[in-house]
Amino acid sequence: MTSNDPNQSPEKEKPTLGEKFKKITDQSNIDSFAAYAKTHTREMSAYVLLVLGILFLFIFPVLGEALIGIVAAIFFGKELLDLFLNYNRYMAQWGLEKSIVVIGVLLAFFIKAPIIFIAAGFTLGLKHLFEAGNS
Repeated sequence: MTSNDPNQSPEKEKPTLGEKFKKITDQSNIDSFAAYAKTHTREMSAYVLLVLGILFLFIFPVLGEALIGIVAAIFFGKELLDLFLNYNRYMAQWGLEKSIVVIGVLLAFFIKAPIIFIAAGFTLGLKHLFEAGNS
């Protein structure tokens, strides 16, 4: 309900696009982003590769899929290995219905974008070899 009552507090005005841009480009925001980037190089590299992978999906699909697979394998390597090595345990925990759905979804993703899976598997293999060599 709107009213012309002068005792009501005026609504906050929405910031303009210029004000939003000033806030984003404020030196303190840039400095905090730069500090984050310097201390979290692994994450920043992954973000850049992931964005490049998504952009390349439209221009160079094979390269885009490969970049996404590599980033996924680097970040979720332990979880993916655990899932593949102990799938029977997960299947028992999830039940047959969910397991069939997971297999179907993964199969559909593999058919549509196989390079993601191939790159992730290759990266997992290399990562496993390097970790075994360091032990």
